[in-house]
Amino acid sequence: MLSDKELLKQFTKHKDITDYGLSGQLEFSRRAHRFYDGDKGAYTAEISDGGDRALIVFNKVKPYVETVVGTMIQIRRKPDYSARIMDSQAMQAYSEYMNCLSDWARKGANMDQVETQQDREMLITGYGAVDTNV
Repeated sequence: MLSDKELLKQFTKHKDITDYGLSGQLEFSRRAHRFYDGDKGAYTAEISDGGDRALIVFNKVKPYVETVVGTMIQIRRKPDYSARIMDSQAMQAYSEYMNCLSDWARKGANMDQVETQQDREMLITGYGAVDTNV
């Protein structure tokens, strides 16, 4: 069993190795997220109304990304598993069992939320890599 100090040292080493190999991709992803959040490409204006000033920021990217993600959520379909030969009751029971198992695994891993996160990442950064705890 590793001590906390050794575990942290190992984690830092692995993170440094990963960041080195993906440094270009990591920086591009950070810039894409900053653009999505309104850092770049945001239009700002000051409105003066009787001495009070309000800073207005228009983010023209986020509403479109959220609209597409919402559409992807609406058209998402659960995969359906069915046996190749449905003549026997054993194959029908197998198909029903596999669909129940699929539902259980999807629910346990919160796959709807994970797939939504993946879709959003794909639209923002161009790739949709996510981590699941199945």
